[in-house]
Amino acid sequence: METLVFDASVLLNFGHRGELEFLLAKFGKRYRLVVPRGVRGELLDPETKDYYDRLIRQHFTGEPPDSASINLAELKRLTAALGGGELSVMLLCLRMKGVAVLDDKQARCEARRLGIRVMGTLGLLAEASHLGWCSDAECLGFLKKLLTNRFRAPALNEDCTFADYVKGLGDE
Repeated sequence: METLVFDASVLLNFGHRGELEFLLAKFGKRYRLVVPRGVRGELLDPETKDYYDRLIRQHFTGEPPDSASINLAELKRLTAALGGGELSVMLLCLRMKGVAVLDDKQARCEARRLGIRVMGTLGLLAEASHLGWCSDAECLGFLKKLLTNRFRAPALNEDCTFADYVKGLGDE
């Protein structure tokens, strides 16, 4: 079973920002879903902490205890370039050969440089649409909700389908 390692921004998108929690149950049947300890430490907002603690307990498995192998110079460079959560996602992906679930462009580039496969919120939504878990129209509705809740992505043309929107992004 392939592992998806989630960053905080994607967790927020699947939680309160996008109300996509129902998809986590479906993805959990296809993938092992993991949230690194470093990401859990970023979800400290007192108003939502209990919600995200429950969400993680319900849909995600624990992080294995062994460590990733990365040279010290590369680790220092990554530490200067990335947030702690993004770095923990990448280190866990290296350890588990998982897919990094990241939305930040720089973090995605760094992950690819390390040979890590990446996917983001929109990629997960596109997969959910492809698998028939939600329609193209529903995905557009989720995207509109995300865009109104601080999700950074190009503006949506009103006559565009979700599939065309994602295709137009290229390798974002």
